[in-house]
Formats: sequence, structure tokens, C-alpha cells
Amino acid sequence: TEPNIPVEFQQGLLQWVRGGGTLVTVTGAGAADRYDDPCAVLAEGLGLAETPRERMFIAAPDALRDSGSGAAPQGRFTAFGPRGALVNAPQEGVLARFDDGAPAVIERRVGLGRVVHFTWMPGISYFKSSSGAKDRLPVGFSEGLRAMILHPVRSAGVVPPVSPDCALVEAPLLLSPKGAAVTLLNWNGEALPRVTVTARLPFAAQSVESVNRGKLAFQRTAQGVSFTLP
Repeated sequence: TEPNIPVEFQQGLLQWVRGGGTLVTVTGAGAADRYDDPCAVLAEGLGLAETPRERMFIAAPDALRDSGSGAAPQGRFTAFGPRGALVNAPQEGVLARFDDGAPAVIERRVGLGRVVHFTWMPGISYFKSSSGAKDRLPVGFSEGLRAMILHPVRSAGVVPPVSPDCALVEAPLLLSPKGAAVTLLNWNGEALPRVTVTARLPFAAQSVESVNRGKLAFQRTAQGVSFTLP
């Protein structure tokens, strides 16, 4: 997402992608170097150069306006904030389009790797998709937008160390010589009836225990454990 990326780092990113990496970019990423001079190393190397545009400084999310809606396999979406225009819009590899026909998400091979480019700001747009608040937390985010943002990592086979089966449950994993600790953070704004957690561990777990509920029943998996909390 960073608009200012030093030239040598842009070159390093290109080398990494060509070697098999999956890179996700948004409009304006790498448009300038560390001195804020225009830099096209990354854009030209990926084949996704955008027409230069004025950088948008965002004072507050509430100031952002709708910049277009479109459709993707994951559903309808609405973009907020700046939109980029590709110099040569590809006809192949377009995963989503705006209603005006402009590409919204493009995926293309680069050497042994690939790039997924959003011509807008999906993270800001996801934040703006909230439909309300509960317990002072924003809720009601677009499931379609969340799936679009997750598509690149899922299709690349990336699996997080801990996977709750409920959206908006954060699960950082801490490892030590004595075992593993998972902190579950519920950002849904309300209690959940149950959450099943799957954890990948570098050791064979002998027990699972909750700070509040004591020892828990668990199932061993090929890579760790799975357990359910009420």
C-alpha cells in the first residue's frame, strides 16, 4: 500500500515475485521513491502502470466519498477513496470490474509468481462498509469485500497459525518452550454462542486449558489441535 518505496526495494520486490512470490498492490503503491520522486520500477516490472494522479491525503474516514461500485465473484462492492486508471488496461486476468467497465482487480503472472492489483483502496473501503456499531465497535462489514481481500492469500495457500471459525475473532499465537498460548479477541460487539479454534503447532499438545473454564476437550489434527469454547 505504501506510495513511497525506495528503488532498490522495488527491485527486490520484483525479484521476489519473479521467483514465485504473490504480491498484492493497491492504487498508488510504489508510485514514488524514498525522495518522493516518481518511480515506475515496480509498476512497469509488474505490467500494471497507472496514469499519474494527485495523492489523496485522508484526514478522517468520514470525509471519504463513494468512488464507484462494481461486481466480483464474491459479490457487489463499493469503493471509497482514490481510484487509479491503468495505462494499458488488460483484457485477461480481470477478477472484478467497476460498473463503468474499468478493471477493479487484476491478477497476472510475473515470472514464476503473480501479482494481484486493486485499482482502489480495499482496506479503507472495507472499513467504510460497516453498517453500525455494537458495544462501541463497528460491525456489519461487507462479507464480499472481506472475501475479495482474502482471495490472494487463500489462493496462494497461506494458512494462519490459528483459525477461529467465526469472522472478526482475532487469535494471536505465542510460543514458548513450555507450550503455546492463544489469546482470543472478539471484535463482533456481542457474545458468540461458540467458537471452534484450530491451531497449528510445532509440537504434539498433551492438553488444552482455558484460563476461565479450565481443561477443555480437544481433537488432535495433522498439524496441531482443534477445540471449541462456549
